Amino acid sequence: MLLATLAVACLTLVPAFDPPTVAEKTEFRQTATAADVSAFLTELAAKSSFVRITELGTSGEGRTIPLVLVADPAVSSAEEARKSGKIVIALLGSIHPGECDGKEALLALARDIALARAAKAEGPVAADLLDHAVLAFIPLYNPDGNERVDPGNRPGQNGPETMGRRENAAGLDLNRDFVKLEAPETRALLRFIRTADPAILIDTHTTNGSFHRFPLTYDTIKNPAGDAALVAFARGTLLPAIASAAKEKHALDTFWYGNFEDGHSRWESYPDEPRYIVNGMGLRNRIGILTESYSYAPYRDRVKAQEAFIAECLNATLAQREDIRRFIREADERAAKADADDDAAGATPRRPVRGGRNRSAPVPRPDPVQTPASQPAQPTDDDRPQARTDEEKRTVVLASTMSAAPDKATIPGFVEISEEGRARPTAEPKEYTVDLFTVFSPAKSIERPWAYVVRAPASADAPAWLTGVMENLQRHGIKVDELREDLEIEATELIASKLTKSVRPFQGHTLSMIEASDRVGAVRLTAGSLIIRTAQPLGTFAAYLLEPAAADGLTLWNFFDAAIAADAPHPVVRLAKPVPMNTIVCPPLPEDRKPPQPLTFAVAQEDAPNLTGSPVSIGAWLDDEHFLQSKEGKLWKVHAATGRAERFFDPKPVIAALEQLPTISQRQAAGFVNRTNFNWDKGRTGFVFSHQNDLYYARFDGTLAARLTSTPEEEECVTISPDGAFVAFVRSNDLWVVDVATQRERALTTGGTDTLRRGKADWVYHEEIFNRSWTTHWWSPDSRRIAFLEIDSSPVDVYTLVNDIPEGLRVEAERYPKVGRPNPTFKVFACEVAGGTPAPVDISGYNPQDLLAFNIAWWPDSSSFMLLAGNRVQTWADALRCPADGGTPARLFRETTGAWVEPPDPPRFLKDGSFLFASERTGWKHYYHYLKDGSLIAPLTTGEWETRGLLELDEKNGHAYMSATRDAPIAENLYRISLKPGSGDGRSAEEGEPPSDVTTTELVRLTNAPGPHRCTVSPGGTYFTDAWSTPEQPTRVVLRRVDGGEIVRTLDTNPVRDLSRFMLGAYERVQIPMKDGFLVEGSILKPVMFDPSRRYPVWFMTYAGPHAPTITDGWSRRVMDEYLADAGFIVFRADPRSASGKGAISAWSAYKQLGIQELADIEETMAWLIAHPWVDAARIGMSGHSYGGFMTSYAMTHSKTFAAGIAGAPVTDWKDYDSIYTERYMLLPQDNTENYEKTSVVAAAKNLHGRLLLLHGMMDDNVHPQNATRLVRALQRADKQFDLMFYPESRHGLGGKHYQRLVFEFITRTLGGTTGESSSPSTPAERTGP
Repeated sequence: MLLATLAVACLTLVPAFDPPTVAEKTEFRQTATAADVSAFLTELAAKSSFVRITELGTSGEGRTIPLVLVADPAVSSAEEARKSGKIVIALLGSIHPGECDGKEALLALARDIALARAAKAEGPVAADLLDHAVLAFIPLYNPDGNERVDPGNRPGQNGPETMGRRENAAGLDLNRDFVKLEAPETRALLRFIRTADPAILIDTHTTNGSFHRFPLTYDTIKNPAGDAALVAFARGTLLPAIASAAKEKHALDTFWYGNFEDGHSRWESYPDEPRYIVNGMGLRNRIGILTESYSYAPYRDRVKAQEAFIAECLNATLAQREDIRRFIREADERAAKADADDDAAGATPRRPVRGGRNRSAPVPRPDPVQTPASQPAQPTDDDRPQARTDEEKRTVVLASTMSAAPDKATIPGFVEISEEGRARPTAEPKEYTVDLFTVFSPAKSIERPWAYVVRAPASADAPAWLTGVMENLQRHGIKVDELREDLEIEATELIASKLTKSVRPFQGHTLSMIEASDRVGAVRLTAGSLIIRTAQPLGTFAAYLLEPAAADGLTLWNFFDAAIAADAPHPVVRLAKPVPMNTIVCPPLPEDRKPPQPLTFAVAQEDAPNLTGSPVSIGAWLDDEHFLQSKEGKLWKVHAATGRAERFFDPKPVIAALEQLPTISQRQAAGFVNRTNFNWDKGRTGFVFSHQNDLYYARFDGTLAARLTSTPEEEECVTISPDGAFVAFVRSNDLWVVDVATQRERALTTGGTDTLRRGKADWVYHEEIFNRSWTTHWWSPDSRRIAFLEIDSSPVDVYTLVNDIPEGLRVEAERYPKVGRPNPTFKVFACEVAGGTPAPVDISGYNPQDLLAFNIAWWPDSSSFMLLAGNRVQTWADALRCPADGGTPARLFRETTGAWVEPPDPPRFLKDGSFLFASERTGWKHYYHYLKDGSLIAPLTTGEWETRGLLELDEKNGHAYMSATRDAPIAENLYRISLKPGSGDGRSAEEGEPPSDVTTTELVRLTNAPGPHRCTVSPGGTYFTDAWSTPEQPTRVVLRRVDGGEIVRTLDTNPVRDLSRFMLGAYERVQIPMKDGFLVEGSILKPVMFDPSRRYPVWFMTYAGPHAPTITDGWSRRVMDEYLADAGFIVFRADPRSASGKGAISAWSAYKQLGIQELADIEETMAWLIAHPWVDAARIGMSGHSYGGFMTSYAMTHSKTFAAGIAGAPVTDWKDYDSIYTERYMLLPQDNTENYEKTSVVAAAKNLHGRLLLLHGMMDDNVHPQNATRLVRALQRADKQFDLMFYPESRHGLGGKHYQRLVFEFITRTLGGTTGESSSPSTPAERTGP
């Protein structure tokens, strides 16, 4: 009855190219099955080099969803399509397989476009389309529905004879799934969209709605939650141009999609909800185009109408591609741009907007579009969403209403009659004048917040609903972060006042509707909560999905059902303004995760895996309730118990003050201020910094900014007086001060030279005494005086390093005292900041060449300071009390031990002038409490364990807090001990012994979890931060209460994402008993697929330096170890007793014989390991760096255990290393001649056993390259083959890809690993991974 009126006469039945589609070759009686589609595409790809066939994904029943990429040059994947730089257009067919017109049209278009391009013939689109576009055809999106063929699937549809059904195999409508993303087909499509980022998606349908005379209707993005300018462009410019071209070129009458309503008085579109793909594309800031051929028209005409209209979509996209790109780019930028007033330091929450869009001035609108008389009126710009004002751009539309155009439209239809209660068309045409309802206006909006939080419950594992929300957002392409800390914030909770459910299920869901009210206040967030910042391209879409009141959000689709209840807060929380927080990107989607892979060397080189995470560090405690913390590149004052944070200072007035200085620009000022580390005074009132070789000062309140110096010389070793009034520095090796208020400089010393330094260390003091700090001056607590060292290095030999890589040699000459050669000498001075001649401290009673300065510390009352100094070979150290104005010091006590005295830590003074001093006099490091006059009150701690650091003195409550190893030598814990018993009563004891009538108090362990703990304690002893790990668990950080130890707040869960990506070997902590009963601590890492029946090579790594343990009872996963294990090695680490950390008494085993006892322990350790049947004794290698390099080269020349070794930057003869380090352990050569000779690698070069790789940096100013060259000469003279690699510009540290590859290939080449051959009869290790 309708056929004659709906013909599309201009389109031919005969295909221009082969192969024909199923529709074409059956004269439009049938449609393609999945097998037909596959065969067609295979033949097409064989005919055209521009066509690549791949998979979009698989259906619920496992069928392939084909993806056809047409491009010139060809692309083979979604990723390549995006990287091509061309505009990507996706074309979707058979979403509802009964609506098969689009499928057939897309197959024909793909063929005709590709083959016309190849033949340089006229095709359906512009000849240059593929110069600028990549076409992604998805002709069979729902293959499962396509195969469910039944003649009754589309009653009333005019062909083909049979067709598939609407739903997929699970009964889901794929065009209602674009929000909830349940179907595998939808997830596959979203993965393609995320990867290829199509600017346009064309979704083809066939409508069986109202009876009208249009062969095809269309629609595009329209939800007012989308970008208004993009929506206006699509509806006002792009689609009208397409419709006009379809009419002009193909005589194809089209109109906006709709249906007659209210007795043919209204023409209404379908809803604007993003569950529909085209609408959803709009909320993604992309353009979706809907094509709806007319079900009652002939099948052939419908297919040809689809072909024509889609061709014009492609042509219009080509013609307007730059505008399309611009509108999309600007939409993304608007969505991703944080609001101008979103400053974490001062933004204020905005009121949410309810019940409609924001009130604002009317937006001017252009004149209505003039419509040709031959075509029904199109909607004018009056009917399209307008670009919003700045205020409106911050809103998110949650619900909308259809809006009527101001002018009526004429729709061509038919006279209809009623048959059996249903309307039926006649053959008589009729025009209907209707109100046009095809656009939507906001009905409910909220102001876009800075972020949303989806709160995790306080449980160990994320509940299924939370994971579902996370994965849904990720599938949409929304960036979701995981909160790593517990946090209290000011936020808006949404209190569910009413919950209702839909009467009937829809798409398998009983829809959830919620009415909620806002409640602004303190909200506690749990680590593991989801953080979704709205300043991202899909930020508005994220807001829409998360808002409970959204018309088509996740709440509606039951994502939160398990977590919502009446009169209770919804899990979603709004954050109106930025909040500093510790987050990490959520793990990838399950479908994007690869199965765990072997961590091979190649993967490690390319991917740089992180197996430890990045646990937060807590800065200084400001008081008992607050500490400093760096977050997001800024410094914050954090309330410890809640996590509430405020900027430590307001940067704006500081920047404003600094930029008033003529030498500092605003940008430079911001750079100096927006940092997280400052050189500040004790009260943290101001800071000093260097700029263009001069010093500047600024107060944190912005009241002062000043240039302090103005000279061509560099200022070094800069310190601020405790009261912040003065800055001290070294210039040209003299000590100066400058008054911050007046900027007046004063030289405290004169005559300094490079060999006579005042307040600055020479190289050996910098390296071996002052922990690589150059500063050797100390302020008195009252800020009136400075004590400093004058270091004279003129007697010291000069060592020269030459860098001959640059044009012209760069020569570095440094004073470097070798063993037995003259040391630098020192003097001690005290000077008043106000001026005057520095007063010397009389140390003339000591031999200058036999005296080392260890430290200086002032008494709290500034009346005097302590000088810690000892003899050259460090068998004793004197504690001297020096008057503030110089003169003769009083010796308080002399520190001695059973071997050497490590450079003492500065004492910790109490308010009464008594002090705590750390000593190893008993062989175990403990603290001793002394009176001001040096009389020993009592040891604070005793026992066969050691303290590692005094963390906090709480004198008010009488407690000391320390890190110690009482309960585990390889796991530090936090302990508390009372200061009160035995203190302040004047009783004393002989040095090294506690008085008989004074007892130490009980040591209370505060960290009870297994593993090593790194802690900080609040000044009042209320809280402590605890960072700890175990062999099974990477570092976590929490805040605990001192009393009771319960966790107050998680500070960092430290998720380590890479652990799930790789197959890691089995790690085991071991203890190896020595013959004398000592237990050596070690670890073993085995290959992933370890087979105890096989024999494996072993690679052993150690450092072994005195008191430098590397084995802990904590997390110890190392990338190098893992890829060696993957290569088929047993990776073994161990600390010989001198390096074990089991007290100085164990370290003393190396005294006067560095390397000898260590090697004995190593050999015994290796014998224990070799006794295991899975170890190949002929294939054992060893490596180490620095001291570990010495141990490796020493073992290779003094043992036959190792078949290969890698010695990095080794000392090869202790006479060639620096005096302070070496003589501490080995004494002077003349006093230990035999052992210097025994420990020399150079002297034993002729005994080299196995293959040695020697590595050294040629600019190494610590272990000089001379160590390597002398060993090289000795090996050459002994005719020993070895491997050598110098790194010309490297210093003591070596690294980089070349270094890593060299080391790995040497190990695998010399010992075999998975591919090498053993030198023994035993079977070579085989690859143990998959």
